Amino acid sequence: MNRRCAFITMDSMDGFVCDDDLAIPALKKLNWEVEKVSWRARDTDWGRFGIVVIRSPWDYPTDAPRFLALLEEIEKSGTPLQNPLELVRWNLHKSYLASLSESGVSIVPTRWLDQPRPRDIRALFLEFATDTLVIKPSVGANAEHAHVLEAEKMAQIWPGIQPVFEYRQAMVQPFRPAIQSEGEYSLMFIDGALSHTIRKKPKEGDFRSQEEHGADISLVEPESLLAKRAAEAIAALSARPLYGRADMIRNPDGDFEVMELELVEPSLYLRMDPAAPERFARAIVRRAMNRA
Repeated sequence: MNRRCAFITMDSMDGFVCDDDLAIPALKKLNWEVEKVSWRARDTDWGRFGIVVIRSPWDYPTDAPRFLALLEEIEKSGTPLQNPLELVRWNLHKSYLASLSESGVSIVPTRWLDQPRPRDIRALFLEFATDTLVIKPSVGANAEHAHVLEAEKMAQIWPGIQPVFEYRQAMVQPFRPAIQSEGEYSLMFIDGALSHTIRKKPKEGDFRSQEEHGADISLVEPESLLAKRAAEAIAALSARPLYGRADMIRNPDGDFEVMELELVEPSLYLRMDPAAPERFARAIVRRAMNRA
């Protein structure tokens, strides 16, 4: 069979931390070659590949319809796409959290607002019984346009934020203090099984958990409740993903909630676990061979 794998990425990775290349030597040991292809490239012959894996097209929110059109093109070519278009389309808009909640998965309470106005935000301070909220686009990545809103500072903060949401939907959640005191947990799943877990703690005075924003990253052994809650989210999916990342936070009651379940293009932090690159490579090959 064709032993060439495409990793979908973007034109430039400047300013981003990406370790997908660690899987390339592991795939080579399995007699597979990897070619990195920008999602903005055109006229790619997808039939040249035995499998296409979405990896780091992190600027796709600037033109999500075009990104989806590319994935549809790949799927129509007959070459296996991972994750499958069905899961990607479902996961692209963060309203998937409502679907998870309906399935019994514990999520951070979330409301979606079209063209939010100050009165809408003030109502959510009351509904969530909090004086601090987080607002971000319903389609987005890397914490872009994510903001913390404090009730007493709304008059000063909102004028600078409102233009971002004038023509896009917002999602609003209560701010979980644990993000700063304990950090956010990211549990990486490969072929449906837990691979490794990291804790991401924002830098002092920040709430964003990405390395690009100065967060501290460490490998941890997840406590049983954390692993259970993340596994419940993966089990609720309509299909088993090749890769997935459950971003979890401890709530005020001590339980864990899903902040986001990343199935489109999550960083898998392969460098944090020496066995992870080979684990990922073997899963990719299994998916390709099963469709051969």
